[in-house]
Amino acid sequence: MVYYFYLIKSIFPDYLQNPLLFNKNNIPIGHNFINGEWQLTKRQFELVDPIYGDIFMKLPDTQIEELDEIKVSMSKVPKSGLHNPFRNVNRYKLYGEIMAEVSRILRDESIMD
Repeated sequence: MVYYFYLIKSIFPDYLQNPLLFNKNNIPIGHNFINGEWQLTKRQFELVDPIYGDIFMKLPDTQIEELDEIKVSMSKVPKSGLHNPFRNVNRYKLYGEIMAEVSRILRDESIMD
């Protein structure tokens, strides 16, 4: 759980970390994730809150001239990732060993309560 929290704090921009802070004085601005970084676009469009009529957030309005950088970034992404069981058999063996250990520990009567 700590790793997951760290992942959220390190990868996602501040505006995604606490949506309860969204208000008309603190309008989050969306970004595109390009080459491992969150980047602003030249233009954003405003998303209006249907209840109050205020601007809820600004989302990326990616323009045609910005697509080249996105296309290059996408071409670097592997067709299959680390979680592909055919490409990373050892990872799945490790997960199997972890799950076997967890099930062994859960059978321990001293921790059942």
